[in-house]
Amino acid sequence: KYDNGIASYGLNKSSQNDLLDRMNTFISSMRVHGKTSLLPFQKGIIVNNTSLKKLFIDMEETYGPSFIVTRKLNQDVLENLFSFLKGMVGSANNNMTVFDFKYCLRWYILGKHSDVVFTENTNTENDNEINLLDETQCLTGQIINELQLSVAHFNNSDDTSTVETIHLDTGEQPFQILEEGCAQYVSGYVANRFYNKYPSLTAPHNSQPPDNWTNHLSRGSLKIPSDNLFKAVLQLERDFKTFHGDTLSKKPQVFKNLYKLVAPKIQHLNIPDEVILCLIRTRTYIRLNNLNNEKLSTHLKKQEKIKKQKFTN
Repeated sequence: KYDNGIASYGLNKSSQNDLLDRMNTFISSMRVHGKTSLLPFQKGIIVNNTSLKKLFIDMEETYGPSFIVTRKLNQDVLENLFSFLKGMVGSANNNMTVFDFKYCLRWYILGKHSDVVFTENTNTENDNEINLLDETQCLTGQIINELQLSVAHFNNSDDTSTVETIHLDTGEQPFQILEEGCAQYVSGYVANRFYNKYPSLTAPHNSQPPDNWTNHLSRGSLKIPSDNLFKAVLQLERDFKTFHGDTLSKKPQVFKNLYKLVAPKIQHLNIPDEVILCLIRTRTYIRLNNLNNEKLSTHLKKQEKIKKQKFTN
């Protein structure tokens, strides 16, 4: 209650609120020499005092605490999140618009624990995208590649339960281990969106091996996609690369046309149409984000080159 002999906020609420109000009045009437309006530090003091009073009211109604130790009250987590989202905008403007915040927060939620979405504003350089989510580079993947482990492929040609493989493009190159892990992560994101409506799209965590990528990242809340949904994502990736190539098709109705290409091949998997369309949109937005980042990176490199030329000349 008493931090270094100072009463925490709420123990003597009336006098403490009176002190905060007098401080706000003093700061509001104070003007720095040569300035006619409040400076940022003055606005910060007023906002901080007002926020403390309203925070205590809200917490008192919800949780019922009798005091707040203000020394331990900070907004570091919120400020770090805002700084990260502001960095995703990629501009020098410190004032984010509502739409900037909305879409950056959406990308942050989509790409949490994966650096696929965040290819800009980092201190590393990623390779250009080739396959689904193959820009993800982690220490685990580097160790696996350096060890050059050989993966045993079992021959299931005699198994009568593999009739479904007739519908898939088995002639394509197999996915790499990291690509499969990232594809599973994205399909798990989509499965989570439709979890209440289609619970069959998810699989229990104990149904996957311990070294499963999603299990490795999850702290208990990430969803594991069902086998059918995961197969649909792998088929979508093959058709996506065929349809778009290394860029994005400029033809109209790309979602609808890609759906017509993918849907017949995964019809036997019983994936709802709205889930397929969500997968297509998600994959397209990831490619679009990567292309935008590549374009911005190229533009920044050109500007840097021009600056160096002006400096040397």
